[in-house]
Amino acid sequence: MIPFKFARVSRGLVEDLATGVLEGESAVLLGPRFSGKSYVMQEVFRTLRETPGAVAIPLFDIGSKPLAESSELRDRFTAEVRSCGYDPPSMTDSGVFGALDWLHKNTGRRAYLFAGDVDGMAHHLARVFLRGIRARVGDRRLVVLLSGEYDFRDLVHGPDSEFNPANQYFIQGLDVGLFGETFRSYTEGMGLRIDRPDALQRRLFELTGGSPKLLRLLLGWAAE
Repeated sequence: MIPFKFARVSRGLVEDLATGVLEGESAVLLGPRFSGKSYVMQEVFRTLRETPGAVAIPLFDIGSKPLAESSELRDRFTAEVRSCGYDPPSMTDSGVFGALDWLHKNTGRRAYLFAGDVDGMAHHLARVFLRGIRARVGDRRLVVLLSGEYDFRDLVHGPDSEFNPANQYFIQGLDVGLFGETFRSYTEGMGLRIDRPDALQRRLFELTGGSPKLLRLLLGWAAE
């Protein structure tokens, strides 16, 4: 049974996800725009990038800047593996996941893949992408942290099948504590002087639902 959880984003959640991913547990972050999915993904990615030996592949924009052909996706994987210090051969005759398969076969290492807004991909590419992930997560060649607004099942085989190799979290914004940390970080970084910061922080939490992106936008307007 794949766990499904509704979650406010906290330091604890980010740490638990980072630990789980490092230990080989894949996860999917679902939820509406601005709910904090990108924030979580980037924080977990930062942790893995600082872990010696971990091959972390960032495709944060895979859905927001859609690719047209599977060869473009294959080339992105190859470039990212090379950026991690490995030298896979030309993958022009391989499948989409050629560089990741080469990495596992030749080094014994599995890759950690971070892909955002997967449901924004062209459907034919999303199916190839998710089927390939399912096979490689299943035999421990790959660990993923994916995000999207909608259930991925329709992108794989249709509504009666499941994309189910990953724990699923429905992200509902930052919790009060982390929102406060983020508020203070943003206001200090923007040089904002606020007479009643606690009251404004509470009001912005209510207005944004804990969204870090909306918080940044509102404070940015205030700074202007």
